[in-house]
Amino acid sequence: MATILDTSNKVPGAYVKVTLGVGQASGAAIDSRVMLYGNKTSTGVATVATPYQIASVDDARDLFGAGSELFRMARAALTANPLCQLFGIAATESAGQAASGTITFGSGPASKASTVRVFVGGEVIFVPVAATDTVSAIATAVAAAINKMSDWPVTASALAGAVTLTAKQKGPRGNDIAYFADLEVSCAVTVTLAAARLTSGATSDSLQNASDATIGSRYRYHVAPGSDTTNIGILVTRVNATAQPAEGRRELVVFATYDTPANAITLATGRNDARAQCVWAEGAWQTPGEMAAAVAAVRAAKEATDAAYNFDGEVIPGLVPRRLEADKPTASELVGALNNGVTPLVDVSGGKVAICRSITTKSQDALGNPDYRTIDTASVVVPDYIADDIAATWPGFVSTAGAKLAENPPEGKAPPAGVVTPKMARDFLYGRLKAAEESALVENVDARLAELTVSINQVASGRLDASIPVDVVKLLHQFGADVRQVG
Repeated sequence: MATILDTSNKVPGAYVKVTLGVGQASGAAIDSRVMLYGNKTSTGVATVATPYQIASVDDARDLFGAGSELFRMARAALTANPLCQLFGIAATESAGQAASGTITFGSGPASKASTVRVFVGGEVIFVPVAATDTVSAIATAVAAAINKMSDWPVTASALAGAVTLTAKQKGPRGNDIAYFADLEVSCAVTVTLAAARLTSGATSDSLQNASDATIGSRYRYHVAPGSDTTNIGILVTRVNATAQPAEGRRELVVFATYDTPANAITLATGRNDARAQCVWAEGAWQTPGEMAAAVAAVRAAKEATDAAYNFDGEVIPGLVPRRLEADKPTASELVGALNNGVTPLVDVSGGKVAICRSITTKSQDALGNPDYRTIDTASVVVPDYIADDIAATWPGFVSTAGAKLAENPPEGKAPPAGVVTPKMARDFLYGRLKAAEESALVENVDARLAELTVSINQVASGRLDASIPVDVVKLLHQFGADVRQVG
């Protein structure tokens, strides 16, 4: 049996390791706290690298500043799950350049009344245009209207018919901010965008200090603010370290991208980790941080009561459909994404956005071959639940059964009072697995009973070692039928 804990560790307690994906290839409540990472503005009262609980959208605004990256991520999370146990921590903002973009009004003056629609991050304002308005007057009005939207992630200025949008936070994640403008009625004025997203944001920040500052507490979901591999790697490294038995804090990372299918796959396979999820919506209005926050919040709500929840078709409140029809994924793109560790978001009826299938980024083995043993997020959440449940109920078992350890007595003879034996511990673990089976979290407990083993460690005095098989219940994803015309 593999050693779970270094023999030099003498601290009493239950140490439980989760080993994922060990099958053939082809009690305790779920901790549902969500930790958001990102930047704050100078108007926020929060201190950098200090965790804060976020009680409401107004609380997020006060802590991190109106329109800040963290404020908008918090708002997305609370829109998706108003009861979310939400936390946020600000990383030191980039010292680099803020992203920007322009909306240029040409020709004119306006030949008749119209309205300028301005979209930023999936939100829209309407700015009236009067007959005979010059392009300079239109640009000035548009900039003023944008600046009234204090929760938007940009500020605006106008000059000679052009509106310049500037991200409120410095760094390359400002390049994730989508914008668009047009005229509702043609009026002899033209509208030209420099791009569909802000550009020229430069010099990345680092989440390392913020991640280090959360190391002492457990947050079930860690949400990355962007899709850069370095910062994602910082969070994934952290959760894999704290998931080890000596720490026992089993956590997950959620990040997102709006990039092309190929780039989304590259991002996910580059991570290839069962404790990470890569959410994807090509051409999405909202930023990767906002999408990831919303998905994590919905997962927190559902997995808190059902570790094996099936997210197929689960609507994510607050996320808005893509603007361009061409960005909607094709059937083959969905297949490619799900075969390569990408969780697609799809547009559904009613102007809503839903999860196609919730999967981890783990899609390959060490040699690059397909490995789907931990494809569904449930294949990680359920073993984590079992581990948490055993760790939480073990002290009660010991206090009832006894705090002394002995080998199994001869057949037919009972152990002395106050003594725990490997068989007693095995019976206790079997009971926990059967309870999980009755809750439709695992299956085949009896069929795999031979794999449930408990023995006394012969090197580390006073230690029981156990191997606990967890056959996660299968989720129903597909139905195939042949409709045959026979008449």
